[in-house]
Amino acid sequence: MNTTIKAPKVKVSAKSLLESSAFNNVSVWLLLYNGKEAGKIIWSIGAGGQWKCSVIVHHGAGIAAFGAPERNAEDLHLTSFVIGSAGGGGYDKRSASFADCLDRNGIITPISLGGRGTGAVQDYLISLGFQVFTAL
Repeated sequence: MNTTIKAPKVKVSAKSLLESSAFNNVSVWLLLYNGKEAGKIIWSIGAGGQWKCSVIVHHGAGIAAFGAPERNAEDLHLTSFVIGSAGGGGYDKRSASFADCLDRNGIITPISLGGRGTGAVQDYLISLGFQVFTAL
C-alpha cells in the first residue's frame, strides 16, 4: 500500500525568517585570510541566556595568525571546531564566549577580549589579517 501525505503549504518570506526569534539568537561572521575562506564564528544563545561561540577554521588558513601554540598547531591544521561559552550578566557574553574559545585552545591574546564587546573581537581579528563579514 502506497500512502502519500500532503504537507500544508506555508508561505514564509525571507523577511519573516530574519525577524523570527531564532535568528535574533544567532550571529555568524565569515572569515577570509589572504583572500581565501578561512572559517567562521557562530554565536547562539542557549538555555538560560548563556551564549555559545563556535570558531571553525578551515585547513590551517590563517591559524598561524591566531598564534596557536606548537602543541595545538597540528591539531588545528585540519578543520578546527572549538566551542566556548559565557553566562551570567553585566558584561558582553558574545566576546566572553569568543575569548573562552581561544582560552580552551591555549591561544593568548595581547589584550583581554572577554566582555569587551564584539567590536573588540572584530578589531582583534582584523589586526591578525582576517577580513570579517557579518553573514547573519
